[in-house]
Amino acid sequence: MRHKTLDGGCLEIFTTGKSDVLLFKRGLGTITDNYIDLITLLAQDYEVAVTTVSKLKKNRAQPTSIEEYVNGDLEICSRNGIEPRFKFGHSLGGLLVLVEPIPSEKTISISPIVPVKYGLYGFLARALYQGAKGLTSEKGRQMAESITLKITRNLPNVVELVNDFQKRDYVFAPKQPSLVVETLYDEFFPATKESRKLFKHRNIAYKTVPRNHSWPIFQPEEVYEEVRKFLNTSK
Repeated sequence: MRHKTLDGGCLEIFTTGKSDVLLFKRGLGTITDNYIDLITLLAQDYEVAVTTVSKLKKNRAQPTSIEEYVNGDLEICSRNGIEPRFKFGHSLGGLLVLVEPIPSEKTISISPIVPVKYGLYGFLARALYQGAKGLTSEKGRQMAESITLKITRNLPNVVELVNDFQKRDYVFAPKQPSLVVETLYDEFFPATKESRKLFKHRNIAYKTVPRNHSWPIFQPEEVYEEVRKFLNTSK
C-alpha cells in the first residue's frame, strides 16, 4: 500500500493502484492512524482519500460546527480534484457523509451522530470514558491519547461543536443509496426507536449490530465486510 500526504496535511491518499476513490471521514478526536487497519483493508479495493479539515487553518484549530466541516471537505476535494465514487464515515464522519453535498454513487455511515439528551458534560465524560476503556491495548492507548489531546487542547472549540450537535435539525435525505449501521452498545449514540426514525428514507438501508462505538477501529475486518458487501451490490 502506498501512502502520500497532500495539501499541507489536509488530504491523505492510501492506494494499491485501484481507480475507484472512497472518501473516508473519521470520528471526532481520532487520527488517521487509529483506522489504519481498516484503511489497509479498504485500499485493497479502493483508493482511500482521508480529509482533515482542521488543517485548513493556519492555527490548525478544531472546527466549531458541522457547516465548517462540510465547507472544509468541499474545499479540500475541489482543490485536489477528489471526485469520490463512494463515501464512508464513522461517528462525526458518519454524519458528514450523509449531509455533505459531495456527489457519490453510494454512502456508508457507521454510528453517526444523532440527537442525544445527556448534554455537553455528558458528551465529554463519555469521550474520556471511552478513551480510558481502551488503555488495555496499544491500539486503545493510541485512540485514548488522540481523543484526550483533541479535547484538552481545543476545549472551547469542542464545546462549540458539541453545542452545534445539540441544536441541529437532523434530517437525513441522501440522494444516493446509503447504508446506516447503528450499534446496540454504543457509548455515545446507541440505536433506539427514536434514532431509527431519523433514517426512514427511501435511499437508506438501515441495520443494527451488537458492537460499541469504536467498532471500525477494533473490529476492522467486520466493518470491511459490511462495506464491501454494500458497495458491491447492484442497487
